[in-house]
Amino acid sequence: MKLAILGKGTAGALALNHFNSYTDYEIDVYYDSSIKEQTVGEGTTLHIPTRLNYTLGMNWEDVRNLNGTVKTGIYYDGWSTNNYFHSFYLPSASIHIDAVKLQNYLLDKNILERNKCNLIDKNVNANEVDADYVIDCTGKPNDYSNYVLTNNINVNAVCVSQYKPIKSLDHTLCTAMKNGWMFGIPLQDRISFGYLYNADISTKDVIKKEMKTHLRKREYVNELYTNSFNFKNYYHQQNFVENVAHNGNASFFLEPLEATSLALVDRINRWTYEILNNTITQEQANYYYEQYVKQIEIVIGLHYLNPVIKSKFWEYAKNNSQYITKDSSFIDIINNLANDNFIFDDYGTWNKDSFKQNLRGLNILWYNL
Repeated sequence: MKLAILGKGTAGALALNHFNSYTDYEIDVYYDSSIKEQTVGEGTTLHIPTRLNYTLGMNWEDVRNLNGTVKTGIYYDGWSTNNYFHSFYLPSASIHIDAVKLQNYLLDKNILERNKCNLIDKNVNANEVDADYVIDCTGKPNDYSNYVLTNNINVNAVCVSQYKPIKSLDHTLCTAMKNGWMFGIPLQDRISFGYLYNADISTKDVIKKEMKTHLRKREYVNELYTNSFNFKNYYHQQNFVENVAHNGNASFFLEPLEATSLALVDRINRWTYEILNNTITQEQANYYYEQYVKQIEIVIGLHYLNPVIKSKFWEYAKNNSQYITKDSSFIDIINNLANDNFIFDDYGTWNKDSFKQNLRGLNILWYNL
């Protein structure tokens, strides 16, 4: 089997590591050196450090060398009447990671040390490579005709700033703001803040001013970098077609609340592996993919159902998220979550404990869990 991976960003590097670890395929990785790498901090769920520890033996020394930090959970500030912490249970912990350093680490481990793959600097599409199967990790599409543009996500723009850290943090910050919400992802040499908002409601200038004022009050003054852009929330209509699987932003983009992105990247790698080993069909994989994305949408949307901030954005977000209360899978969980005998399969990236923590924290359930 000859496998081609298009793109060596985070999704491409994780795909390379997955198939290099679990198969003996011949693998070519194609990339375009003219594309600038995005030096951002990323939060992860437990899926990624678990996978990297199992496949590469990654340990905490490696995480430190990659400018990473421990992630014990997510601290939600201003989302409900009381702030709350969505935590991992002991002894589990996840990681915050420097995306470019992670990519280079995975490429070095799989190409230089394992010496099993070819890295090719060439801009190609899936029809131009000599391979039995292709994993397309080429990033955001130019044409969305094969994608579902979802209206269930409440934000479509972000202002990102990076600051010198003023203290060490072992968790992701997630702060409700007047016009949206803001994440804080701590790395060793900087902390990345991102203010997510709706560009149809608020202007970039308003967001930048509010963001700077908020951070200045918390003594973040040494700004290193700032950027802003609008985005679409989308997922592929048929993610697995013929001999091609799409992954990363070539497959989907949903706002980063709950850090679901890399967990879905890992799932797509698993489904692709199962297709190639004839344990599931492409039709099954596409069904699993669509259901998983819809569950992530609900996981994200839950956070907007019961806001405490009164503003045009939060009124819009609350109304736009009401579809969740009519979703049969969500209603089934709500009706049975307090039942210890209820069999709970993971819902998107959440297990039963995550569901309970967030529903309690967001004051969505009125009975004791």
